[in-house]
Amino acid sequence: SSVELSKNCFPCEFHLMSFGDEIKTHWATWIVLFFAHGMKNLVNQVEIAFARSLVSCEEQLVEGIYTGSQWCGNRLEVINVGYSISQRGQAQESFAMLLSITMVAVLGSVFGRKVVLLIGLSGTTISVALFMLACAFPSWSRLLFVMGQGLQGLLPIDHLAGLIIFDISVKGGGMASYQVKGLLDTIGGLLWGPVLGNVVQYLELVNYHTVWMIIFSINVVVLSIACFVMPEPMDMTHLKKEEDKKDKAIGPVGKVVNEVISYRDVYYNPLSWRFLLMVCIEPCWMHCMGMIPIELMAYHGWSQSRVTMMILIQPLFIVFMGVVPSLCLKVGYTTMMTVSLVYLYSVLIILNLSTS
Repeated sequence: SSVELSKNCFPCEFHLMSFGDEIKTHWATWIVLFFAHGMKNLVNQVEIAFARSLVSCEEQLVEGIYTGSQWCGNRLEVINVGYSISQRGQAQESFAMLLSITMVAVLGSVFGRKVVLLIGLSGTTISVALFMLACAFPSWSRLLFVMGQGLQGLLPIDHLAGLIIFDISVKGGGMASYQVKGLLDTIGGLLWGPVLGNVVQYLELVNYHTVWMIIFSINVVVLSIACFVMPEPMDMTHLKKEEDKKDKAIGPVGKVVNEVISYRDVYYNPLSWRFLLMVCIEPCWMHCMGMIPIELMAYHGWSQSRVTMMILIQPLFIVFMGVVPSLCLKVGYTTMMTVSLVYLYSVLIILNLSTS
């Protein structure tokens, strides 16, 4: 019958959405996620070098010697103070990230993903504007940098992108949504940090105003597309149905409270605690790795361009993208997690010994 035919055709239509159809259907969403993720990665790649350019001291510059700043001729002080400025900003970003992830988890489920995405994109756009002001006003540059770095934390793009991609996959994209995500992640992983970010650092700039102007312009365009073109990815109909079932309407505050209460089951789930452990380990590892280039520049005479060339080996991780998943299935995820941690910290120890 026609009813049975429609029932049989719907799942086929759901699973057969092609790669190209997925991009055409949600093109605005993919553009926003790709560039939002890319701009944030690019800022994180450049921010330490930018912080060094804000350092000033009484020692005059020597012609032909690059220190990283146009206002200080003491290379060691530029590296030391610049890293200190960067870490202050990083602390503000981490605190803002903690608040924004909570905001995404709670408000994103109550009012939709687009609202929290716009808040985050607005924060990163204002952040880059503050970086531009820091270039123009040296006396206020350190404060403006820390404020701008803190605003970067308003956009937990990895977490938010995961929710948005899940929403559009449920709407009909299916596996095609994750295929598009995999392609864009691979392109972005090579383009934003290893290529563009390292190129900016390799130039050994002392004034980043042009760089921030370009990033600011891109952020404004992405924010405009997200606001006026991108549709709400989350299906809001089930929320309206739940409201209709209840005797009285619930206000915005009541909705937020109910959403927070619904997370109490996560506390008792052992997988949540394992995930928390992974989330805590990764930043510690990345922070330690970030100290190695600083040590090479401060105590071993490496230039910023030479350190950048060393960082270019990072794209080699692509070689292991096909190996690690198969090993996880063969020996188990717990074993692979232990092996990975031993490997990572062994590399860290060897690198520290080689620079001593």
